[in-house]
Amino acid sequence: MKLLIRVPSDGFATEPIERCPLCLSSDVKLSFLKYGDPYFTCRECETLFLAKRPTVIKIKQCYSETGDISLIPKMRQFDRNDIPERWIRYFKTIEEIRCDSGGRHLDIGCGAGECLIASKHMGWKSIGVEVGKSAADFVKDKLQLEVINKDFMEIQFDKESFGLVTINEALEHMIDPLKTIEKAVGLLKPGGVFVYSVPSIEFIGYKAFGRLWHMIHSAHLQYFSKKAVQSIAKRYGLKVSKIYSLGGGAQGSRVAMNILRTDIAWTVFSYFTMCRARLFATDKPVGWFSSQDERNKDPRMRMRQAMDNLIKRTRVLWDILGFPIHFLSKVLDRQQSVIVFCVKEGQGKSSNGLS
Repeated sequence: MKLLIRVPSDGFATEPIERCPLCLSSDVKLSFLKYGDPYFTCRECETLFLAKRPTVIKIKQCYSETGDISLIPKMRQFDRNDIPERWIRYFKTIEEIRCDSGGRHLDIGCGAGECLIASKHMGWKSIGVEVGKSAADFVKDKLQLEVINKDFMEIQFDKESFGLVTINEALEHMIDPLKTIEKAVGLLKPGGVFVYSVPSIEFIGYKAFGRLWHMIHSAHLQYFSKKAVQSIAKRYGLKVSKIYSLGGGAQGSRVAMNILRTDIAWTVFSYFTMCRARLFATDKPVGWFSSQDERNKDPRMRMRQAMDNLIKRTRVLWDILGFPIHFLSKVLDRQQSVIVFCVKEGQGKSSNGLS
């Protein structure tokens, strides 16, 4: 199953925003353009964000059609004695914060269900929420786990009814992440744990290559900073207990090098094209938020496939280029994703800034 095209502008980024999506500050500046898309940096919390976004309707349409289908071929069921190291560390950290384990767990944007499987084996009674029908059907039918196939913001849960709420690799795709966080925190019991993982601008790849880095693409609407994490915690009455970084995103550090190989290759490609929109000028640009039929008809998809084949044939070269970045990222704990563990202390502020 092929991944969606990542590099060119999605062509549906038409909704401008004038303030930071994570701290709501209007003190922002233009950092760069990539394939015609404007990326701004917040002077207050240092968040990097896409200043023109697809509409809410277009994003819902995209993810309801696809969900996290790219992970389904990689998914496997595992038992209590075979939990991947990433999830052992994840849930052990939660146990250390709570001084116990078990209880009700809500996983928002559960994708192909890997977190739900680990959660079940670690003693939690878990339920997933996934807007993508294909992914939700996979979790329900193949993994035999409980999942709700709806937009999280449209589902009614009892307040303070969960001991653990997690959002893995999803907040960066949301138009208004603060509303999602506000609702998620409201579902936590006092002393409950809120965990989220997001792409970090502290990552060495971004520090070294800036806009050329492959992971700067229009599917990620915002990239989190350490200051943004603290701002979110303060706003919603959370205490940040621990933060650590992880390479390889949802697939885990075991395949970080494989992902990095492609990232390095596409970063070089971005350099030669200079991230210029005119090289991809068409009557209707195609990208992340286009339908499958639209992507298949676009000439850039054929170019993408040709580039992917070239990358496979020259994989040793990309390994040589990528290994130093991969090694330094691990040593300095500045990898692609950051995982934030918070405890609910008291009543925070709402997304409009009111108590």
